[in-house]
Amino acid sequence: MARLRAPGGCPWDREQSFDSIRKYTLEEAYEVFDAIERRDFPHLTRSWAICCFRCCLCRDAANEGHFTIADVLDEA
Repeated sequence: MARLRAPGGCPWDREQSFDSIRKYTLEEAYEVFDAIERRDFPHLTRSWAICCFRCCLCRDAANEGHFTIADVLDEA
């Protein structure tokens, strides 16, 4: 994630914030639900991957002093 958001990385990733991913995070959660219901495991794999990618934005929260990825994992 750090590489994607660094200078020379992906412009789209650098632009993302909690506000910009809010609606997409909910959409991905629905896609996970749908894939589970349909037992579409290839789609489920992709949807979980995208959800995990969104979790990488925890780095932003850590940089802002809100919480760390370790805090999130401790709650799991």
